[in-house]
Order: sequence, then C-alpha cells, then structure tokens
Amino acid sequence: MVFKLATAGMVLCSTLILGIAFAQEKKRAPALTTDDVDLSTGRPKDVPADDERLTSPGASASVGTVPRTIAWEHDLQAALRIAADGNRVVVVDVYTDWCPQCKRMDRDIYGDPRVAALAGEAVFLKLNAEDQGEGERFADEHGINGYPTTILMDSSGRPLQSHAGVISPPAFFVQWVQNARRRG
Repeated sequence: MVFKLATAGMVLCSTLILGIAFAQEKKRAPALTTDDVDLSTGRPKDVPADDERLTSPGASASVGTVPRTIAWEHDLQAALRIAADGNRVVVVDVYTDWCPQCKRMDRDIYGDPRVAALAGEAVFLKLNAEDQGEGERFADEHGINGYPTTILMDSSGRPLQSHAGVISPPAFFVQWVQNARRRG
C-alpha cells in the first residue's frame, strides 16, 4: 500500500513539473524580428506594407524582407568573392565547439535580427579553429588563440578590425561592423 501511494505521488509530482515547464514555455515573449525594429535606431516600429519592406542581397526577391537569420559561409574564398560582388565586409567568426562564450555569441549576437539585417553590408563567415582544415589554418595565420574571435575583413581579405571575446550588446556589434565598413 505504501509503495502504491509513493508511486502515485511521484507520478503526480512529475506531471505537475511537466505542466509547469510547459506553461513556462508558453509564456515566453515572442521573438522580436526585423519587421518589428527600425534598423537605423534599433527601436520598435510599425510593420510596413509589403511594398515598403526592406530588401537586401541574399534575401529572396519574392519575399522582399530583411533576413531574420544569418546565412553563414564556411569557405573563406567563397566569402571573399561574395563580399567583392557586393562591396561588403566579411565578418569572420572564429570559434570552437567546446567554447561557452562562442555559444553565447551565436545565441545573443548572431541570433539577433538587427545583426542578421547586416547581410546587405557584410558576409558572415564561420570558421572552426579546431577543424584540422581551413578554420585551423586561418586561426594560426592570424595568431588567434582565444575564442570567440571576430575579425572584420575587406573583400580582398585585409583585416580591418579584430576583437577577442564576446561583442555585446547587439546594437554595439552592428555599430562596430558599420564603422569598420565605412573606414575600410
């Protein structure tokens, strides 16, 4: 009898915990998108009519919206070619799989729609510094030994700026890229 009561109690507690977790998941605020933000100020705005939506290179012409996520390149030469075609800078994210700060950059900075909206000004390149290939060679050639490291390059591959560690908040990251692009 005691065993049955204990089992029933555990089932009830488990159900309650799952219910609370599910309810918390449902309470999350909706993600802010580039349709909700004035990209020049970073402040919320009214959603424009379809014909007023911003477009950017790489965005689908039929959709006509600013990308909400980053389309990462994984090959340096391809990224440089794309950058040269659009007179853009290359944002190189040098990371490792084990690095918690790299995961933070992915979530908090690269996951932000204001950063994704830089696609018109920048090509995003992600290189793993421990891939035993191009990423590792790139990290060695640039003397990178701390992760994440972000390097801004012009379309010829010349480094413009470099920053080791997390670059935060997203609005600062956007300004950093735009300033380097103007100077580059």
